[in-house]
Amino acid sequence: MKHIEAIRAFLNRQDHDIPDPTGLPFITISRQTGADGHALGREILRKLSDCPEPELNQGWELFDQMLCAMLVQDPNLNTSFESLVAEEYRTEVHQTILDMFTGRTDQYTLYKKITEVIRLLAGMGQAIIVGRGGMCMVRDMPQGVRVRLVAPESMRVRNIMREKSISESEARSLMQRKDKERARMVQDFHHADLNNPLLFDVIWNAERTSLPDMAAAIVEIVRSRLAASHS
Repeated sequence: MKHIEAIRAFLNRQDHDIPDPTGLPFITISRQTGADGHALGREILRKLSDCPEPELNQGWELFDQMLCAMLVQDPNLNTSFESLVAEEYRTEVHQTILDMFTGRTDQYTLYKKITEVIRLLAGMGQAIIVGRGGMCMVRDMPQGVRVRLVAPESMRVRNIMREKSISESEARSLMQRKDKERARMVQDFHHADLNNPLLFDVIWNAERTSLPDMAAAIVEIVRSRLAASHS
């Protein structure tokens, strides 16, 4: 709960100073739409809980929808939980029109706040952060493990159909739209190519490797980062 308390305190402060990093490891998970990055995050938590080291089996938290739930509590941000969960991203023209009619916080202000919160979590360590271009926000933090999860389109379409209870054509359209939005967001805010493998420490193909095997390998990298922080 230490991460949640830190986020709440950060959002309630006026100065928004971010504490110095602890040096403890953290994980970011970037994923193609339908590649099941949330499930990977949960599996990593399970593997960490089995580790003998206290800094690995205690204190870790997963931030995906939980992060969205906390951000909507900020009185200075006029946004919705549904919008944050969907990771909606619009072109500048579309955003300007939406702001005119809804009065919602513009996405640049929102993304700046998301960046501050993610850097806070990364600095604390022991956090698994899913999505939102997190790997770019923390590229200067060597204790992080930046993961990318990919899968064939056919597999991702099936996953989306099952999760959303929609048709194949609807699932494919959603997948393609969300992938484009995420790539555009990374390009616009970070001037980076989401398909550049150098943004990540490891890239997994979900069709070829099981979630438990991926999680076990990632935990070993985290263990290495932890040892480096103590050296």
